[in-house]
Amino acid sequence: MSLFVLAKTLAGYGPFEAADEKLFKNEDLAAQLGRPEKLVEIFCPGKLKKFVKFDSAGTAFEETASLEEGNVPELLATLLEDIKSEKKVSLAVADMKLGSAISNLPQFNISLVAGSNTMEVFRGIREHLSSLSPGLEQPIVDRMSLSISHLMSRHKLMFSADKVEPMIIQTIKLFDDIDKELNVYAMRTKEWYGWHFPEVAKILNDNLAYARVIIAVGMRTNVSDTDLSEILPEEVEVAIKAAAEISMGTEIMEEDLENIKLLA
Repeated sequence: MSLFVLAKTLAGYGPFEAADEKLFKNEDLAAQLGRPEKLVEIFCPGKLKKFVKFDSAGTAFEETASLEEGNVPELLATLLEDIKSEKKVSLAVADMKLGSAISNLPQFNISLVAGSNTMEVFRGIREHLSSLSPGLEQPIVDRMSLSISHLMSRHKLMFSADKVEPMIIQTIKLFDDIDKELNVYAMRTKEWYGWHFPEVAKILNDNLAYARVIIAVGMRTNVSDTDLSEILPEEVEVAIKAAAEISMGTEIMEEDLENIKLLA
């Protein structure tokens, strides 16, 4: 049985045929993969079935986007057609979604394999790809990687119609949470300032206006000398100033007032 390791890079696809079909059972594999010469022994250039290069950044983007969605893109399907011509084939893939998509295709009678060393093998191939693939230069791979990374980032930032509804629901919930939080602060403000000037809460129902009155007036003894015309209608201002003259509230310290103003 032939064992292939499907290396997907941003430059193309490379199905590397392993010299040993028991590759993933090798306990010393991780240490060996760090040495390029050992990798060449495991995946010698002659064992590269066929490296399919992407002819443009657009093609690379389309193939990568399709893989991200767990689909088998056109170029990869063509490559798998060549592999399946072998009598018995096992294929190692890095992405489980891709592996599942391949196994669901009836035309490919390919066994998928995975092991604890699978990711180590793919990491080694990516690191020494130019050594394993004659004619593939590292600067080309680097330029392709940078270009496709930018394209994929822009693609992922685009809005999806399926994601709009959850965003709206989350936004509404956030507004509800903020409204509840503001009401709690307003209640605490009225409770604390109510010890000093309880009559204001009976005259004024608007929480925002209540907070602005506290900041403008401070101690209730300052009400008669404070102009509240920019905050309140004239009749409400008159009522509050009259209430301050006969208020039953207790005296508070300046420190208490500062804390109330901070909350307001």
